[in-house]
Amino acid sequence: RTFFYALWVIMQLAIFVPTCLYYITTDDYKTTRGIMGPTLGVSRGAAMTINFDASIILLLVSRNFLSYLRSTFVSRYITIDKNIHAHKVVAWSLMFMVFVHVFGHCFNLSK
Repeated sequence: RTFFYALWVIMQLAIFVPTCLYYITTDDYKTTRGIMGPTLGVSRGAAMTINFDASIILLLVSRNFLSYLRSTFVSRYITIDKNIHAHKVVAWSLMFMVFVHVFGHCFNLSK
């Protein structure tokens, strides 16, 4: 279970950090950053992570997808019957990133 949590946090950071840095440092969004402030990258990074989480959360409860995984070699390495727990972890992650995304927009709005 700890390995799953660590892997999930690493995947979330691997999506959030490069996207955030891209929008903070690239010259393509210099004008937008001037209007919205530095939280543009935070909002965009959180949005990218939300997109990823939203796609994964549905796969974890899809009966057809889980039945297919049980018939492949993946079932030897991953406990597929713990899908509801993984679904809840993704849901909490999704809620956290929605909070970060909204916070970024609220900060942009106040500027």
